[in-house]
Amino acid sequence: MLDTNHSPRKVLILGSGQRIVNAALPAFEALPELFRVDGIFARSEKKLVTKNGERQVEPLERLDASRLRGVDLIFICVSKPAVPSVLEFLGRLDVSQTDLLIDTPVLQFKHLSHFGKFASFRKVWVAEDMSTLPWMETLDLAREAESMGQPESLTLYQSAYAYHGLALAKTLLGGAAIKSAKRRRTGGKSSVRKLNLSGGKSCLIHDPRDYASGHFALHMKGGSICDRPHRDHLHIDGIVEEQDGCLRYVGFQIEGKRGVYATRMEAYESELFGPVDPEKRNESVIAHMDAFKRVGFARLLVHIHAGKGAYPLLEAIDDMWIDYVVEKTGRWFSSPMTSAKSGLARGWVGLATGLAEKLKR
Repeated sequence: MLDTNHSPRKVLILGSGQRIVNAALPAFEALPELFRVDGIFARSEKKLVTKNGERQVEPLERLDASRLRGVDLIFICVSKPAVPSVLEFLGRLDVSQTDLLIDTPVLQFKHLSHFGKFASFRKVWVAEDMSTLPWMETLDLAREAESMGQPESLTLYQSAYAYHGLALAKTLLGGAAIKSAKRRRTGGKSSVRKLNLSGGKSCLIHDPRDYASGHFALHMKGGSICDRPHRDHLHIDGIVEEQDGCLRYVGFQIEGKRGVYATRMEAYESELFGPVDPEKRNESVIAHMDAFKRVGFARLLVHIHAGKGAYPLLEAIDDMWIDYVVEKTGRWFSSPMTSAKSGLARGWVGLATGLAEKLKR
């Protein structure tokens, strides 16, 4: 249930691209009791069309101290190269009493010298909606009820992209930290990334991503759960019901040896997902990933409002860093000199990338 005991928190959005139109604005508008979007800013003036009507986008230069007064949360979703300049712009204003939610990958590796700019904000979180997908709680319910034990390994077959895949692996494997990673080419655009995580856990990610044919399998000592029927594994199914003349995704269920375990989505989450194509009602949860990420975004907002926060800044920088190094070199391992979670590593990489940035000017 939503906490509606307080007045909505005032929000400003910086950015006006498809991520805003297709995910962020619908999520904010689905939670009017919790958040009120008080302004949208971008490089140039325009209008956005949403379910609730038109939204005016103002030029960024109109954002000043008076417009920031009383703002609880700023959401930044601009092009990757533009992030440093937007952070610098906000840093010239007083954002010490304002929280920041920023879209992935937060910063590009070459922009790590700008990491210190996040200190200007009261709190900083990342909009990594792979960490709050609505079907994850169903996995936990079935795993615990069936006494399957803690997750030990994970296979993501064409179901995860770059740093998002690392975030998904960390989340499904119980918040484990990535200790090393390597990539092996398997022909054409195909490759396999292997992650070794804390506690002896592991993950195999088969690329390229293709949600339509992708699937996953989560393995525990006492069994496995996947998103497609399998004779040796439990599998998660979507619950689709007819409502108001159309099909709606309303929840998820897993049939185990001891019972059936089901969770339901909130009505606003089903609305956010949108109508279900009758021909696609039996497709796996991975096939519907784009719509579930929209629901996951709304859950991030609910968590922020409840004081739980969202995806941690350092975890998102860690995902970006590992993904970048593995793409460039084929492998990465954690150490005080190579990990985003190490202040020493962030320091020397920030100095090096900052110097390179100055030399290019």
